[in-house]
Amino acid sequence: MTTTTPSSVDSLDSVARMIAPQAQVVLLTHVNPDGDAVGSVTALARALRASGRRVFAYMSGLVSPSLRELAGDLAWSLVDRVPPDAKADVIGIIDTGSRSQLPFAEEFLRARRESAFILDHHRAQDDIAASRFVDASASSATMLVARLLDAMGLPITPEVANPLFAGLATDTGWFRFSSAGSEALRLAARLIDAGADRDGLYQLLEETNDKARLAIEARALAGVEYVGDGSVALMSLGPEDFVATGASRDMLSGLVNAPMMVGVVRMSVLLTEADTGLTKISLRGKPAGGRYEAAPVEAVARALGGGGHLLAAGARLKMSRAAARTEVLRVLQATSRGSG
Repeated sequence: MTTTTPSSVDSLDSVARMIAPQAQVVLLTHVNPDGDAVGSVTALARALRASGRRVFAYMSGLVSPSLRELAGDLAWSLVDRVPPDAKADVIGIIDTGSRSQLPFAEEFLRARRESAFILDHHRAQDDIAASRFVDASASSATMLVARLLDAMGLPITPEVANPLFAGLATDTGWFRFSSAGSEALRLAARLIDAGADRDGLYQLLEETNDKARLAIEARALAGVEYVGDGSVALMSLGPEDFVATGASRDMLSGLVNAPMMVGVVRMSVLLTEADTGLTKISLRGKPAGGRYEAAPVEAVARALGGGGHLLAAGARLKMSRAAARTEVLRVLQATSRGSG
């Protein structure tokens, strides 16, 4: 059963106690991990390994070359399925608490609820772990990892600070999003002081795209559609766009944000049908400001069967992007009526 959990009843101390000094730890995160997911897993794994614990991580789906480089020496495997007999004294599920985002680990987790913990900043949660620390007000999962390391008394070395900063920066749009509050900025300063290479990380994560990324962004922007009163920008990409440009799905990070530079646009929607009959929907919104209310991004995503944050969310629909566009427009209209 999925529940909505803005905050957790479990303490970080209870999570810390699960990770015994001699524990063999397996770390998991959501399919198609982003910078926050990879940064969180990498930072936690490095800190735990430095303290003498044995750590292994499993990831699944698309992992961009830059994020693979960020993970560096982390002992991890990219799998379609976690071996059901993989050894683990404790399992850490990071940056998600949703069963649907862990299809590659479903069998592995089924009989291991009591030895698993969740560290997450998303509201949607399933009962897949005995211990759960959730703080939906946190800007990124890396913020919770930093708190856990403090609770365990583990130092934040440069090798740990780098992935923590990467996750924090990417999940806050390099501190442009409204989620980058004072706690996030204080942590950023602390991580820089601890040795995080801010400029190097920006170049690694934001300035190493292939030319195909620019080509597919151009195709998306060329077909942008302004919906209703112009406050929603809708973009669409299909298999033919990937063929024509040579781009891959792991090159789309941040593309959904591009129309947000238009002043009247309050919400941006990107429909991506990379595989025929399956459309990924990415949504971004602007916070309340002046005469504008906050964009109802999370409400739209939930109505489409997905979820996420107040201003950054998504969903997947088993239909063509043409059918998905119709469904998105229907939900947008219904959401607009409901908030009017």
